[in-house]
Amino acid sequence: MEKIQNITQNDIKIMSFMYDRKTGRGLSKSKAMTIDEISANIDFVSESKIRTTIRLLLQLGFIDYGIKNGKKNTYHIKPEGLSYIESIKKVVINLNEEE
Repeated sequence: MEKIQNITQNDIKIMSFMYDRKTGRGLSKSKAMTIDEISANIDFVSESKIRTTIRLLLQLGFIDYGIKNGKKNTYHIKPEGLSYIESIKKVVINLNEEE
């Protein structure tokens, strides 16, 4: 759990771009996304930062590998990752309500 302290706001933003609840994209091994697909939606960090974040999220158990797309790895968010994002949203909402 100590590694969670190293997670940044950009890491959380990147993780939130790794899935789409409406289409189910990024929520299972069969609908996992490549780095190209993830980075297509993100313009606030470099592809190198996205790769670094993916390594961190894999170590934390928030994401996992999906079914390869040709030679490219794909990634999907795990229930642990979704729970973490939801807990962060709750904290932010509670902090905003206190202000």
